Amino acid sequence: MKILMKDHLTLKGQVKNSIYEQKILKQFTGKPYINQLKFSFQTENKLFIVTDYYENGEMFYHLKKLKYFDTEVLKFYLPQVV
Repeated sequence: MKILMKDHLTLKGQVKNSIYEQKILKQFTGKPYINQLKFSFQTENKLFIVTDYYENGEMFYHLKKLKYFDTEVLKFYLPQVV
């Protein structure tokens, strides 16, 4: 479950990105190799996005941590996503 603070999204200018993330996840329901959105909901202060659990985390997390993927990693992931 991803929990996003609404005030943090507003301060960082990420409101549209969170909306797009939900729309994209909804479009790819049932597709292999794409994290599956189970449901999303919100409270007054928080936005919750519930997806399948992946032990090693999101690809974005790893990309942010490493700054870029080397060629071997790309050779593995790119065909799966495409």
